[in-house]
Amino acid sequence: MENRKGKSDKEKGFLNILLPKIKKEKNEKMSENKLEIIDNNVFENIKHIDKDGNECWLRRDLMIALKYTKWENFKKVIDKAIIACKSSNYNVLEHFVGADKLLKMGNNANMKVSDFKLSRYACYLIAQNADSRKKVVNV
Repeated sequence: MENRKGKSDKEKGFLNILLPKIKKEKNEKMSENKLEIIDNNVFENIKHIDKDGNECWLRRDLMIALKYTKWENFKKVIDKAIIACKSSNYNVLEHFVGADKLLKMGNNANMKVSDFKLSRYACYLIAQNADSRKKVVNV
């Protein structure tokens, strides 16, 4: 039987099943795009520019942006990224530059903490080796 719009009941039933799925997929895709824009903004917002105009990212900032809470877990990711950098025949010291900082403690004492200045390529390698179950990584 045809309904008022000229579609059979069978076609109408099929559309009732298909349309919600298409809308859901469209909304998920829009959400993914929105997430990608947000994540790209976070990445660009933690970028530092040195006195010579070179861009770099600090390991501690990137760790937070990638939603790692334990240094031990993030260190494993950095170690894998360093191996990947070596395997690609790039100079690791150009992309993973040691950068120690002094942090002021509550009792006015200074504490030296190690950090890395990372190139965009180093950040890429870190993201490639990060936990893909994290939404921020799997974009």
